[in-house]
Amino acid sequence: MDRLLWATPAAALSCVGKRAKDDHSTSLGMGPLVGQLGDWLCRAVLQPPPPRVCGTPGGPPVTARRVRLSDGRHLAYEESGVPLESARYRIVFSHGFTGSRLDSLRASTEVAEELGVYMVAFDRAGYGESDPNPNRSVRSAAQDMEELADALGLGDKFYVVGVSLGSHAVWGALKYIPHRIAGAAMLAPVVNYWWPGFPADLAAAAYGKQQYGDQWALRVSHHAPGILHWWMEQSWLPASTVVDNTTHLPNKRDAEIRRTLTADGTLQKKKELATQQGIHESYYRDMTVMFGKWEFDPMSLPEPPCPVHLWQGDEDGLVPVALQRHVAGKLSWVNYHELPGTGHFLSGVPGLGDTVLRTLFESRLVKVLLLHASTTAISGKQDGHYFQLGIACLAQPAPSTTRFKQHTRPTSPSCLITHHTFQSLFPSSYSESNGCGSFHREREHAGGAARAHGGGIGGGLVRERRPAAAADAVRDARRTAGDGAEGADAGRRYLAYAESGVSKDKARFKVVYSHGFSGSRMDSPRASQELLEELGVYMVAFDRAGYGESDPDPGRSLRSAALDIQDLADALGLGPKFHLICSSLGCHAGWASIKYIPHRLEGVAMMAPVINYRWSGLPRGLARQLYRMQPAGDQWSLRVAFYAPWLLHWWMDQAWLPTSTVIDGSAPFPNALDEKNRVTALSTGMFHKKARLATQQGVQESFYRDMAVMFGRWPEFEPTDLEEPPFPVHLFQGDEDGVVPAQLQRHICRRLGWVNYHELAGVGHFLSAVPGLGDRIVSTLLAAPATA
Repeated sequence: MDRLLWATPAAALSCVGKRAKDDHSTSLGMGPLVGQLGDWLCRAVLQPPPPRVCGTPGGPPVTARRVRLSDGRHLAYEESGVPLESARYRIVFSHGFTGSRLDSLRASTEVAEELGVYMVAFDRAGYGESDPNPNRSVRSAAQDMEELADALGLGDKFYVVGVSLGSHAVWGALKYIPHRIAGAAMLAPVVNYWWPGFPADLAAAAYGKQQYGDQWALRVSHHAPGILHWWMEQSWLPASTVVDNTTHLPNKRDAEIRRTLTADGTLQKKKELATQQGIHESYYRDMTVMFGKWEFDPMSLPEPPCPVHLWQGDEDGLVPVALQRHVAGKLSWVNYHELPGTGHFLSGVPGLGDTVLRTLFESRLVKVLLLHASTTAISGKQDGHYFQLGIACLAQPAPSTTRFKQHTRPTSPSCLITHHTFQSLFPSSYSESNGCGSFHREREHAGGAARAHGGGIGGGLVRERRPAAAADAVRDARRTAGDGAEGADAGRRYLAYAESGVSKDKARFKVVYSHGFSGSRMDSPRASQELLEELGVYMVAFDRAGYGESDPDPGRSLRSAALDIQDLADALGLGPKFHLICSSLGCHAGWASIKYIPHRLEGVAMMAPVINYRWSGLPRGLARQLYRMQPAGDQWSLRVAFYAPWLLHWWMDQAWLPTSTVIDGSAPFPNALDEKNRVTALSTGMFHKKARLATQQGVQESFYRDMAVMFGRWPEFEPTDLEEPPFPVHLFQGDEDGVVPAQLQRHICRRLGWVNYHELAGVGHFLSAVPGLGDRIVSTLLAAPATA
C-alpha cells in the first residue's frame, strides 16, 4: 500500500497492468475480457458515485437563496446582521469542515447593529445546496467569494472571515484577490503539514501526534487524492477520526460541546445538510484541497493592503498550536491572538464573536476618524469633536516620539502609527502622557520646530514654540554618516527617541537606554514612576540605527553604536556624563561605550547581555558545548552571521533553510515566566506589533545587521579584554536564561573582576518582565559606588 501512495499519480490510479503477448490468459482468448473487467472494477471501486445536484431529478430540493456564478454553478447563501443597504461593514463568511451556510461568527445582535455589520455565509462548493465543483482549488474558493460579493453588490471591498478548514478560502483571497479585501479574520485555521514554510522536524513532530487514522487520511489526501473516496469508505482501513467524530479533544469545552451536539442530534443534522449532494463533493474534496498540493505557501505571501487577524486556542486538538505559532511568526503582518485554555470550537467561546468583529473593524474605525480630521484640517476648520473622539480611540497610549527630522509615516496599522498620524494633522496642538512622567515632542516645520510639552501624568495641552536656532542645534549635533542625502541634511543620520521619568531640567540622574533585539524606543527597564520621581531620574530610550524610525547606518559597528549614544546625549543636552542601561543584544552598545566613551559614563547596567560564542576569551570547550545545545536553526544563523554576514539576508529569507527561532518567535524557553510572556505576546499580537515597528525600514537594516554586528567578528576588542573603567558596571543575569547561557556569563564576570555580577535565581531572559526588578536595577545603578 505504501508503494501505491508514493507512486506517480498514473501508477497510483492504474488498476490493470500490461500483459505480454504470450500471456496464458491471452492465449485462452480471455485478455479483452480481463481488461474490460479491470476497467469496470477500477471505475466501480475507485471512482466516487456522481453527485446528487440540488434541483435536478433525484437530487435534493432547492430551499435556499442562490446566486449563479460565471461558470454556471450556483452558490446558496444566508444573510444575517443589519440590512445590506444600511450596513457600514460587509462580511463574507466561509464555514468550516462539516459546516454550512447556517454557520456564523455568533456575534450578538446588539454588537452587529451597533457596528452596522452585514454578513453573508454560503455553502462552499459541493456543500449544502451549492453546486459541486469538480475543479475545486484554493483559487476557486477565493473566486467564489468574490463572485458572491459581486452578485450581492457588496462593493469594491469587503471583509472575509474563515473558520477552521474554511480558512483556506481566506488564504486564497489574500493571494488571488487582495485588492478586494478590506480585512481578514481566521479562527483556528487548519494547516497543511506539507507547506514548505514549516521546518521539517516541527511538521513531522506535529503530524506524528495525530491519531493513526488521521495520519493515513491526510497522507492519502496529499499523495493519492484519486483514491480518497474509496479509502475512506473501507471499514477495514484506518480513516479520519474527524469524519467519524471520534477525535480526542483535550479541551474540556470542546469535548462538552461535541457530547451535547451528538446527544441532541445536531451533529447528525449538520452532516446530512452538508453532504446531501454526496460526501465526496463536500468532505472528501475539502480534504484533497486543504491537504493536497498548493500553488503557493501561505508563509510566503507578501503583506496585503489590509489587516489580518488569526485566533487560535492553545488547547486545540485538531490544529497544532506549535504550527500556528510558526505561521504567525513567519508572517509578521498577521495579528496573532492565542487564547489560553481554549480549544478548536471557537464559536462556542462566549463573547468571542463580538471580540472578532470589534477587533476586525478597530483599525478601520480609526481610519474613518482620521479621514474626517484630515478633511477639517485641510479646510482650516479643525473639528474639536473629531479630534477628541480620535484621541479617545487610542486605547493604548504610546510614549511620545521625538525625532530629529520628519520621517515618512509607516503604513502598518497600530496604536503608535495612529498617534503619529494625529501628530501630522495637528503638529503642535496636543500631547499625551505615557504614564512615565513628563516628556517632549519636537517636529520640524518650514520655519523651525514646534514643541508640545506635557508635564507629568495627565498633563494638559500646552503649546510652546521653540526657536529655530535651537532646532538647528539639535540637527547639527548629529555626526556625519554619509547617507547621500541632499541639501542641509546631506551626510546626516537621525535617531528617534522617547523620554520618560521626570523632566530633564529637574533630573538628578540622566539615563540612556539601549533596547534589545526586536525592541524599540518604546522599551525600558520598567522601573516604577514612583521610584523615578523619588530618585529624580530622566530616561531616554532610542531606536538603534535601522530600527523603528531611526535612519539605517550601512556602516554599523560596535564603535558606531557607542558614538550614537554619545551623540544622542549631546543633542539632548544630558551634560558631560550620564548613566547607561542596556538590554539583551543591545548590550553590545554597553560594552562598546565602556571601550570608546568611558569618559562620558557615570555607570552602566546590563540586563542579560547577549554573548558572542566566538569571543576568544571564552573557554573553547564550554562555548562549543553550549553552542551545540542551541536549536539547529539558531546555530546556522549565528554561523552565517559570523562567517558570511553578506549572505545573512538571503539565508534568513529561505523557507527551506534552517533559520533563527528567535526571529520566528518559536524559541523554547526553560523558564516558566519567559514562556508565559512569549505565549502572551504572541496571543495578543504584541510580538508582531513590536516586530513591525522594529523592522518597518527593512528587516536587513534592523534584525540582520544587528546579528552581523553582535555575532560577527569583534576586531578591535572583546569584553574580556577591557580595562577597569572609572565607574561602576553591573550585570544582571537569570540562571534559567534560555537565550544567554549563564555559564558563559559567569566566566566573563570572573575574568572581569570589576563587574558587579547579579545572578537571579529562577529567572529567565526577559528581565524587564520580572516584577520589581526594574526598580532594583535602577536603584543599584544609581546608588553611590560601594567602597572596596
